[in-house]
Amino acid sequence: MNLICNKKCSIFCLFISIWGLIQLLVMGVCCSFNALAFVTHLPLAENYDNLQEFRSDSDRLYKDVALRFYATAALYGVFATLSLLCIRMKKRQMIREKNAEIRRSHLV
Repeated sequence: MNLICNKKCSIFCLFISIWGLIQLLVMGVCCSFNALAFVTHLPLAENYDNLQEFRSDSDRLYKDVALRFYATAALYGVFATLSLLCIRMKKRQMIREKNAEIRRSHLV
């Protein structure tokens, strides 16, 4: 069975997926706590009539953005799992090929 990518590519994808997973989880937690660092990334209206309207709108948008970060982190987790499975399958394939080579050398 041929795999989609080799072992080095799978390890690289696993590393990037874990890195992205951690980063997105941290960003999601920051948005859950309404971190001011992310206020510029919220699609807020240009003007508000009062402070309470701004606060309720920003709280709702922070929750939406945090949910998006968590959903994307879950996708990165899926890709990390797939990369890990590819690494394990490649390792098993290499072991089978070595065993087949040993059997052929004993038959000759």
